[in-house]
Amino acid sequence: EEALRESEGRYRALVNLGAEVGEAITMGQDTEQGEGILIFVSDEWSRITGYSERELLGMSFFDLVHPKDRGASLERHHRKMHGEAMSGLFELSIVRKDGTEVPIELTSAYTTYKGERAEVAYIRDITERKQAEKKLRVAEENFRNSLDNSPLGVRIVTAEGELIYANKAILDIFGYSSLEELETTPTKERYTSKSYAEYQERKQKRKLGKPIPSTYEISIVHKNGEVRHLSSSRKEVMWDGEVQYQTIYQDITERKQVEENAREVEVLKRLEKLRTELLATVSHELRTPLATIKGYSTMLLDYDTRLKHNEKRRYLGSIDRATDRLVELIDQLLDMSRMDAGLTVMEKAPTSITRLLREAVVESQIRTPQHKLVLNIPKRLPRINVDGKRIRQVVDNLIDNAAKYSNEGTEIVVSAQLLRQRLQIDITDQGVGIFPQELSKVFDRLYRSQQRLTPGTRGVGLGLAISKRLVEAHNGKIWLKSKVGEGSTFYFSLPHKKYKRRIKHDKEA
Repeated sequence: EEALRESEGRYRALVNLGAEVGEAITMGQDTEQGEGILIFVSDEWSRITGYSERELLGMSFFDLVHPKDRGASLERHHRKMHGEAMSGLFELSIVRKDGTEVPIELTSAYTTYKGERAEVAYIRDITERKQAEKKLRVAEENFRNSLDNSPLGVRIVTAEGELIYANKAILDIFGYSSLEELETTPTKERYTSKSYAEYQERKQKRKLGKPIPSTYEISIVHKNGEVRHLSSSRKEVMWDGEVQYQTIYQDITERKQVEENAREVEVLKRLEKLRTELLATVSHELRTPLATIKGYSTMLLDYDTRLKHNEKRRYLGSIDRATDRLVELIDQLLDMSRMDAGLTVMEKAPTSITRLLREAVVESQIRTPQHKLVLNIPKRLPRINVDGKRIRQVVDNLIDNAAKYSNEGTEIVVSAQLLRQRLQIDITDQGVGIFPQELSKVFDRLYRSQQRLTPGTRGVGLGLAISKRLVEAHNGKIWLKSKVGEGSTFYFSLPHKKYKRRIKHDKEA
């Protein structure tokens, strides 16, 4: 007995040493009156129950169990005694000596104590945990309530994209009546084609672990077919104890419409400014040829019998050139107007670029006899699918532009070369060149370079702008390089995919 007491003392000291789990040994027959009698308790049992060790010894454990849990505890105890496998941990509440309820976590196992069957029971006070769980439940309930009543659309999805929650606002945004309808509608049908492609791209980046902005804009298709614009914000949230992904949607359709209206107003302002400048420029440019026509026509009418034949021809030539200038100005205005209205149609057909360039050079030489035009192209160029009339217009505009800003007697070289999947045409002059700060403005409407040979250099600044629009309408590119005092080279390229041969060049005057 003395050795047993000494052993129990050491055991008790070990159990009580910093223990957070109360341990007890119960004995008793499987009867309603005699089961679960406490024959050993640790200090933690006293702290949790509020009873002293003396009061606990001889008491039935089930007398401590809260009435609401007593039936379930007894049933579990009986089933376990009859050999039924039970889960290790069991939560229940006990009633302290002062009558307060304490939630505990219980686990037990059978053993032999002093030659008889006994049960070792371990309990842990889980009050703080239960309070934390309650606060978490309340927080989650408040969170869900705020989501349910939020004016913003909210979706919760898993990492795999499975929809697990959507509030009423998001159903209203998409026009669906239930979560099931939203979930069963394919994503591709809910997005515009552009937004769906962006969605697929974001999805792929997430799979690869690449960074993605947490906020972005999408365009969706309402159930009634209307396109709506949304601002989306995605972040991780805890949902039912697990990490999920919440996306908040704000309908910004009206804001987008306001922005679009503002852009339209700005465009209208720019167009009005452009119209005013165009009218001023055109009025100035028209005045000179009209004055020429009017002056020489009046002279011919008033002095017909007094004028010599050569004088008449000279005056008629001036009228003819002035008329051509008027026609050129009107054609440019009409071309730009058609392009702005989207009425210009490219009538593409297989076209001989060799013939087109040769004819352009020959006719330009007649228009500008004070310059020497040189054609430098391969012996054979393929036929390409373009609107020949429009490409000829581009070439003529670039040659005329080179002539305006080049001294008499200088060369203007028209070249062509086949590059990989494109045909490139170059027009090079030996003119005054263009300042670096002007290069980005050269293709703007109504822009005229400050580098002029004379103040009277003609033009309203539409030729290069029209050329750029025509080249881009053929899916081509146009650009230039220039050096002040040395001249400029304008380049434009057109798509071409069938060329495989190497080409030799020749030079023609």
